[in-house]
Amino acid sequence: RITSGKLPEAHVGLIDECFKGSSSILNALLGIANERVFHNDGVVACPLITLVGCSNELPSDDENLEALFDRFLFRAWVDYLADGGNIRLLMALGSATSVPATMTIADLEWCGTAAENVAVSDAIFDVLLAVKRKAESQGFRASDRRWRAIVGYLRAWAFVQGDADVTDEHVVDVLPDCLWREPKDRAAISAIVSSIANPSAARATEILDAAKRAVKDLGEPTTKDANERAEW
Repeated sequence: RITSGKLPEAHVGLIDECFKGSSSILNALLGIANERVFHNDGVVACPLITLVGCSNELPSDDENLEALFDRFLFRAWVDYLADGGNIRLLMALGSATSVPATMTIADLEWCGTAAENVAVSDAIFDVLLAVKRKAESQGFRASDRRWRAIVGYLRAWAFVQGDADVTDEHVVDVLPDCLWREPKDRAAISAIVSSIANPSAARATEILDAAKRAVKDLGEPTTKDANERAEW
């Protein structure tokens, strides 16, 4: 197979509609995404650092699709643009233009090495284990592969934030987008993570949500008189 200029030789890859490939493509992607190898009349090492997948739909129960989905550690649900300014900017854009890189591959590799030196304390491992147990008790189960990769992601996130140690705040930032299988589950998982990693913030969120519901239930004043509206 010709691989020159293609994914097996890329440092950063983007797969559009990543769950619509044939079985042979999906099998190749599994090896590249997880083991960083490509089978091409022998095992070829791939220099891949980051792989991004985009899809307009979540995978079905197909075993190969689920396996590929599991290899994308960070998952973000991106909705349609809602802000008028952003929509206007989108419509005003001309043809795509090339943007110069601001980091070299050497820079990126150096960051990866530096992130490996970020410390993860026993207390953080205890938090992760407690989150895992509570999430699973509520039906949210993630693979062992994901839990192993999450530790590396936490180190990288702490490094990007300029911290030498992984903290509870990093756990709250990272875990919800690593553990959901369906977008609707993210809020529940976020609540689980906060209740363990940052219980004070979790309680504050509960109070704020209750206040928002109370204001919504209160409705709007019916009078148009300014003084009466102020009193209301």
